[in-house]
Amino acid sequence: MSAKLQERGLETCRDIQSLEQGRLREWFGAKGETLWLNAQGLDQANALSSAPAQRKSVSAEMNWGIRCQDRAAAVKILSEVSQQLSERLLACDLRAIHLTLKLKLAVPGWVEPIKRGGHGQCDDVSRSAPLPDASNEPALLLRTAQQLFDALSPDPVRLRGVGLAVKLGTASSSSRSPQKAAVGTSSLTRWLKRGSTESSLEKAAEAPTAAFADSHIVVDLEGSEQVQEPDSRNQVECPVCSKLLNKDEADAHVNAHFEGGSAEPPEKRLRLAVVAGDDSECELVE
Repeated sequence: MSAKLQERGLETCRDIQSLEQGRLREWFGAKGETLWLNAQGLDQANALSSAPAQRKSVSAEMNWGIRCQDRAAAVKILSEVSQQLSERLLACDLRAIHLTLKLKLAVPGWVEPIKRGGHGQCDDVSRSAPLPDASNEPALLLRTAQQLFDALSPDPVRLRGVGLAVKLGTASSSSRSPQKAAVGTSSLTRWLKRGSTESSLEKAAEAPTAAFADSHIVVDLEGSEQVQEPDSRNQVECPVCSKLLNKDEADAHVNAHFEGGSAEPPEKRLRLAVVAGDDSECELVE
């Protein structure tokens, strides 16, 4: 880029300020526009007024002077790193939801580096797990770190560096994990629904039986079946025997009287008689 500027005789900001922005864009593309803005004292990214990016992780490491002889010494270092990480979280009012343990293990044939106390040539191993609760307490961080350390099961003598990194929740995160919070809410909802159902059942049991006095349902105690009383609006009286019948059964019932069917004997019988040999008239005989 420097050579291209020199070819155009541009060596100072004054040289760039004297040109139009479009000319620089034509010569150098998008970089030419950035050059013109910078020469005018303008920041294209507007970094000063933009909000800072939200922190997503916090870490703490110790990789100098680590020379352990047993597991107890390694756990002590884990405790110190956990305490340092907790202090950083508390300073920013942040809570961790996921923890990663990073270890530096000396390679086979490891030799002391020129900078004494340094970690030298090492293999990097790591393992991570979610925290049981969103927290910034050193005790919880240490307990989870120990579990990850035991899962990796490294030789403490080869340990040359220890690091802890966490993913963050919001500053107002509950002390419970999101999974536990969801389970608790679900359980509370079920309990409230159950209480509402039980209350409704109790009210139904206490309601007086007199409320069913006006019902049109007749209960057969022997058969435990509900029988609906016939509706008088759908009934007609037989002109022969004066029996109440459903409208859809009336025709067949009346015809049965005259055809010698199986209808019940009427109290009054209509007897047809031929009067004077003329069958067009009849008389009612009781």
